[in-house]
Amino acid sequence: MISTLKGIVQSQKNDAMVLQIAGFGLQVHIPENVIASIGSEVQLYTYFHWNQDQGPSLFGFFEVGQRDLFVQLISVSGIGPRMALALISAFSATALIEALISGNIALLSSVSGIGRKKAELLILSLKDKIQKMEFSSGSPDTQSLGLLSMHMRDLTDALISLGYSRQEILLAVEQLRALDGISKMSFDQLLRKSLQLLAKK
Repeated sequence: MISTLKGIVQSQKNDAMVLQIAGFGLQVHIPENVIASIGSEVQLYTYFHWNQDQGPSLFGFFEVGQRDLFVQLISVSGIGPRMALALISAFSATALIEALISGNIALLSSVSGIGRKKAELLILSLKDKIQKMEFSSGSPDTQSLGLLSMHMRDLTDALISLGYSRQEILLAVEQLRALDGISKMSFDQLLRKSLQLLAKK
């Protein structure tokens, strides 16, 4: 199995990157939110996938934790590599883990191709498994998410009910995580902070 690749970025379009390695150009599917400069050297943590109809495909990630999440996602019945990649493209590893642990159906189902039933299946299949996993460096300690995850789920529901889009909510949540003392904030404090952040946009 190909576990890592290091090469020069030859081209990138949407979720496909071509790496030049020893004279060969290898196409690797990557999260759409990953951008690398043409001509730069990168190392990807990869997953080799074989499809009976389409043949082999390589999926690459800049963090080991992202690849671990990807493997867990495609282990769920009905979740293929493309759908798993869409989830990882839409959320940071922390946000995706939080959504799965807290049962945030609204946030997961906001991703194209992930309806309510698939979101429920993902949560049911992975919630306990992810809590027990030890993700590589760069991924959060899932045991410490606890109450904060529940608050984030409630916060997402509240912001959706107020008419905010998924992208606006994700941006607010990412900014909230950067604040000092976030783990000690109540739901009301988090909601007020998120509304303040969204009002600045």
